[in-house]
Amino acid sequence: DGLHIDDFFYPDGLKADEKTWDDSKMYALYGGGKTLTQWRESNINRVVKSLHDATHAANPDAIFGVSPAGRMELTTYLYADPRQWIEEGSIDYLAPQIYWPHSHATAAFSKVLASWRSIALCEGETKSVPMIIGLAPYRYGESGFENLSEFLDQVEDTRNASYYTRGNIWFRATHIGASAMKNYIKSNIYKYPSLVPNLAIGSLFESSSIAAPTISIDGKSVKWDKVEGAENYAVYELEKIKSYTSGAADWRANLIITAGLNSYKGKSGKNYAVVAYKGKNISKISNVVYVE
Repeated sequence: DGLHIDDFFYPDGLKADEKTWDDSKMYALYGGGKTLTQWRESNINRVVKSLHDATHAANPDAIFGVSPAGRMELTTYLYADPRQWIEEGSIDYLAPQIYWPHSHATAAFSKVLASWRSIALCEGETKSVPMIIGLAPYRYGESGFENLSEFLDQVEDTRNASYYTRGNIWFRATHIGASAMKNYIKSNIYKYPSLVPNLAIGSLFESSSIAAPTISIDGKSVKWDKVEGAENYAVYELEKIKSYTSGAADWRANLIITAGLNSYKGKSGKNYAVVAYKGKNISKISNVVYVE
């Protein structure tokens, strides 16, 4: 699907201790009138753009993204500038590593998550990218992470963020595969299946060449006409929830079934919606119907 890199740029602590990395000879040769900070930042920008361009040259449908440190100030200490990458079109998504609990005194999860809003949207600029928020299951059992419910709260914060968030990356597979964590995730966080999103350039999880189906009610059956280009349909049952961010009523779409059908027998008192898809090419969601 693409290429993903972590937050390894200039050495950590370099701005506080120049002995960490002596690049004075390189700077003298290639500084080109820039300050040392400007030159180092431009080097990182060039590396990121070259990786982006190489990824797309190898496969136009692949995507390239970066996982910077969870706090922007830590990222800038490494001479990395995500805002610049977004503005230059050098990345297709960002995955900040927000590896602190809600209870942290200076880097509470919700506070750090909110701080990325202006970066992801490049407010005042013309570009934006999706955000896939990094979580830290490897910290389970540490202070602030004593209870698995902390991870549910973090996922809920991500789902309810008021900007362009698109799920989570869990670091790492060894830790989410442990029995307690695995069982909790399956029972409380990912209770329903999910379609694999289209990660192709141009779609950025959103656009599709397949039209959304129009659905209707016939008794308790949810029905729709077949959509050109679609091979299957996913039926979602809408669950009324309470938004963590606004306190207002909100809805979550739980995937109930996928099949090459054009009808589904619903349950009384439930709302339903449908998407059409072929592989990773997924339509927008249909209208919503209610089964009496």
